[in-house]
Amino acid sequence: MSTSTVEVSGEKVKVMWDKRLTKIFYDICIKEILKDNTLGEDTGLGWNPIKRTIDVSND
Repeated sequence: MSTSTVEVSGEKVKVMWDKRLTKIFYDICIKEILKDNTLGEDTGLGWNPIKRTIDVSND
């Protein structure tokens, strides 16, 4: 199990990823890529390489 910290609405939240949750996340990502709906376009999500987190818009 791994942990990471993400920022949600200006608040830092600790997230725990087990194998099951990681697989669910990968499956969602693959489905979105196959629909040509990649991060940063229609999802409002984007990778922040400095913080090593996923940024979420407030919209």
